[in-house]
Amino acid sequence: MDYPEKYIIRFWSKIDKSGDCWIWTSSLNASGYGQLVVTQDGQRTAFRSNRMAYELEFGPIPDGMLVDHICLVRACCNPKHLRLATQKQNMEHRPGANKNNVSGIRGVTFHRRRNRWQARVEHHGRKISCGYYDTKEAAGEAAAAKRIELFTHNDLDRRAA
Repeated sequence: MDYPEKYIIRFWSKIDKSGDCWIWTSSLNASGYGQLVVTQDGQRTAFRSNRMAYELEFGPIPDGMLVDHICLVRACCNPKHLRLATQKQNMEHRPGANKNNVSGIRGVTFHRRRNRWQARVEHHGRKISCGYYDTKEAAGEAAAAKRIELFTHNDLDRRAA
């Protein structure tokens, strides 16, 4: 997208570049992503700061692609921390377990009938069992190993391996 020069100047003035992550210091949307809100001809428009940073550095974002934060900081606008990803790849790159996960470990649930911890991974809409384990930590290792095998954007699993 071609942004007017005045938007670009305003955009860069709202970023704190003092750290490795360049933090958006202005308004955030409900999901915690930065947004540059402009009014033109009485029409209010919000541009996502991460998308704008990506486009200013690398060019247009292809249809169907998202901008993924490698650093996992939603307010970060450092182009070096941004990459293109599909929706599936973006969902692979997560900081950890869902908030409602009782085990606290991504991909691990307690199976009551077997009285053991189960490791599972969801891939292309299918739940793939990785086995049952005596400890949630062992189940977590099995789930992480399966994600490394199947996923392309699970950076945290790969760093831990």
